[in-house]
Amino acid sequence: MKKALVTSIVLCVSALVFCSNPVFAHYASITLDKYNPSPGDEITVNIGWGHKFPGDGEMRKEAYSTTVLEIINPDGRKHTLAIVPKQEKGNEPIKVILEQAGTYTILLTQKNFSTKTTKGYKYQPKNELKNVLHSRWGETVSKAVVTAGPAGKKFNSKNIDTGDRFQIVPLENPINLEKGDVLPVKVTLNGKPWSGMVYSTYEGFSDASDTFAYTTRADKQGIAKIKILENALWLIKADHSYPYEDKSKADEYSFKATLTFKN
Repeated sequence: MKKALVTSIVLCVSALVFCSNPVFAHYASITLDKYNPSPGDEITVNIGWGHKFPGDGEMRKEAYSTTVLEIINPDGRKHTLAIVPKQEKGNEPIKVILEQAGTYTILLTQKNFSTKTTKGYKYQPKNELKNVLHSRWGETVSKAVVTAGPAGKKFNSKNIDTGDRFQIVPLENPINLEKGDVLPVKVTLNGKPWSGMVYSTYEGFSDASDTFAYTTRADKQGIAKIKILENALWLIKADHSYPYEDKSKADEYSFKATLTFKN
């Protein structure tokens, strides 16, 4: 009886440790060379990849087949931006002209199976592979917010709410914020408020992997309040996972959402 009780306690403690210490995976982030250009200016869109911000690696060529890059104009219209992958990793420069004044969203989405085998990662479900170690269905939603022309006080967060399954939406225009201000963001899962840990950092804070400057928890309404510690290029990130229903294809769902801006 005592042995069973001890075993139960050990299992409970192990579960708590596992839940409270998430294992971070590679994540994508969108960064821009300009965050407050003039209307008519051309900007360059960069796809960051890795465990650091603004990125310490490049995506493999095969990952681009399930990667979609779009721009949402101030009036809510959405257009696809072409991505040209390089031979093995990374992509050619992505240029876009912001013709009208107002706030734009640059949106990257990735939806695919990612399976780790003894011979490396494959973008296939595990029932199509051999020597599988772990498999997941992953969905990544990465956004960057850019304002062409005067920032003003008018801001429509509806244009940044893309309706994706797991996403981060800023409730104020980040370009208006100063050091010491607070940026409220809303995190949703399947259209409903998500309450979980939200991580944020800024360029230059640390060169270490998976290291963040500010961490908080979204409340019952899905609202997380991010303290702006510096005037800088910022990343906000959230992760969520749960078991995949068809174990023959994958072990889990893995959701990642990122938001970048410059204040």
